[in-house]
Amino acid sequence: MTKTIKYLAMLAFAGLVVFTGCKDDDPDPIIPDGPVVTFSGVEGTALAVNFAEKENHMFDVSFTVEVDVPGGVADFHMVRKALKGDVEVDEDLFDYKPGNLNKTTLSYPFTGVLDFYHFVNDDYDKIQYQFIVIDNNDKVGELIFTVTDATVFPQSKEGKFYHIEGPAHGAYNLDGDATVGADGEAALKSMINTDAQGVAFTGKWTTGNNTLFHKVNYNFNAGLVREARLMFNEANAVTAVDAPAVNDVFIAKKGDIYYVVKITAVTPGAIPPGGTESTVNKGEIQFSYKKY
Repeated sequence: MTKTIKYLAMLAFAGLVVFTGCKDDDPDPIIPDGPVVTFSGVEGTALAVNFAEKENHMFDVSFTVEVDVPGGVADFHMVRKALKGDVEVDEDLFDYKPGNLNKTTLSYPFTGVLDFYHFVNDDYDKIQYQFIVIDNNDKVGELIFTVTDATVFPQSKEGKFYHIEGPAHGAYNLDGDATVGADGEAALKSMINTDAQGVAFTGKWTTGNNTLFHKVNYNFNAGLVREARLMFNEANAVTAVDAPAVNDVFIAKKGDIYYVVKITAVTPGAIPPGGTESTVNKGEIQFSYKKY
């Protein structure tokens, strides 16, 4: 009986040894979370720029790229894309990997310079800065910062001129913001009334300094400079305008300057300065205008 008990005890011990020796294989290693990219120094990930408020029509895109990479940096780069609509027209690659390999956190200050004339010349209408980080486990983190053009014309001014054959000034200088008399230089006359002696005033005009005009369907209050330029270039502009009416909008250009002119009043019976009720050549046209 004693031998049997000893034998059973030995079997139990052997089973314990076998059981404890068959533990599970090591679990799979824990792979860190993928990279996370954020921006600081700016609000959000997009910016609409009014270049009219910027010196020399240039704008510095400036912010800091913050990167959290638990798995360590294997690659860090930025792709700058210029787009027209959804069509890519230009691309540049910037490699930021050197000096940042295996880092788990990054704080990278970024500055880019944009020129308004790339937008106004319709080279593109959107710039994207795409920051891409790949960690040592091939996980990817990325974020895009987008810049668009929101340049509007500066605050509007008010202008007017009178019947060319009447006692008051019958021309207007859009550059100098002033009426011009009959003896004024042609170079100062953006708009010159052409109504004939004794004929009712219509407000029609021509130009003395090669300012060109094109009537358009344009939002005078909120339209962009780029939109005005494109509208102007899509049609044949003229040097003379007949029968302008209230709420008509014209895009104009002289040299590199663009104007938008909105007719606000055409008053054939208006008595001009220096005139009386019996004045034959009455009439006044009023307009609001902007220039850039």
